[in-house]
Amino acid sequence: VDFFETDVRSSFQDIASQAGVTILVDDYVEGSITLSLEQVSLDEAIKTMCMKGSYNYRKLKEDLFIIGSVYPDSPTFQKHAVTRRIELNYADSKNVVTLLKHCTPYISAVGRIIIIRAWPKLADKIEKDVEILDKPPQQVRGQIVIAELTEEARAELGLDILEYGSNGEEAWSFTLEPGKVGLSLTDAYKFMMTLKALERRGKASLRASTTVTVPEGKKVTISLGKEMRIVIETEEEYYRIEKVRAETSLT
Repeated sequence: VDFFETDVRSSFQDIASQAGVTILVDDYVEGSITLSLEQVSLDEAIKTMCMKGSYNYRKLKEDLFIIGSVYPDSPTFQKHAVTRRIELNYADSKNVVTLLKHCTPYISAVGRIIIIRAWPKLADKIEKDVEILDKPPQQVRGQIVIAELTEEARAELGLDILEYGSNGEEAWSFTLEPGKVGLSLTDAYKFMMTLKALERRGKASLRASTTVTVPEGKKVTISLGKEMRIVIETEEEYYRIEKVRAETSLT
């Protein structure tokens, strides 16, 4: 079947006549179409023809199709669009809607639920896009080491670059650029071996070491603390024991 600058409504009726089915076309469908169709199914023919303009279709029965506007304010859309409800497992619904902003008229977020209201074929496509986005976040696993180091130990470990904050206190910072890893497994092993050797020489004091797993883009805080009991002498020559917790946090 060949169409050359043929009225699109007439084209749908020609397809319907040849296939022996009924195709209802609403008033929003207009324009002309140039197209050649060879050895394709009826569904494929209608789907291809709908790519030409702002309209879509729904198969109501084996021999009955409806063609209507993709705009939600169209009466045909309101009557024949389908509704899908997707409960998200991992992604934030508002983030999903933001990422699929080109689907804004057909998608909305309610809590952890995504609601899709569109023509069936478009609803299928949006649903697949949502499934792609609803994946568990990648996780970053690393080892956190808290240690006291002498200047000599800092230099030997390559940590002798200091930054100064606004309060004048010195602080060492280590930044990983996106997509890059700062230490390989071999580097980390050498680092720990060197740190333990420095500890044996009295140049370092290892306070804590732990492995943490964090979702990508999130922060984790670990605390190193201990409780101490101190004796306080009062004016009446009595003594009072108080419990104090000393804690260091790293984010």
